[in-house]
Parts: sequence; structure tokens; C-alpha cells
Amino acid sequence: MRTVGVDLSAEPDKTAVATVEWSGGAAVVTELAETARVEGWIAMPTCGLDDLR
Repeated sequence: MRTVGVDLSAEPDKTAVATVEWSGGAAVVTELAETARVEGWIAMPTCGLDDLR
């Protein structure tokens, strides 16, 4: 299974994205972008947002 985590910032150049592959009880970060354009990353079959404010 693959999940994508997005840390949205008020400033686009401070938005970060991580892609994590889950297999056999382990998680491995396969992609990490400290400065990201979110449009290209939200291509997963399922998307969830969590507001931790």
C-alpha cells in the first residue's frame, strides 16, 4: 500500500510531501519533497486530510 502525507503551509514554498510504501509491517519513505507543488502528488486512489490546528 502507498500513502502520501502532505504538510500544507500558508506559503507554497514551505509545503512538504512524503510518499510512504507499506509492506510486511514496515514503512519506507520512497519520495520526499520539502518544496512541493501539491497538484502533482494528489493522484492516489484515496485521499484524506487531517487538520491538527
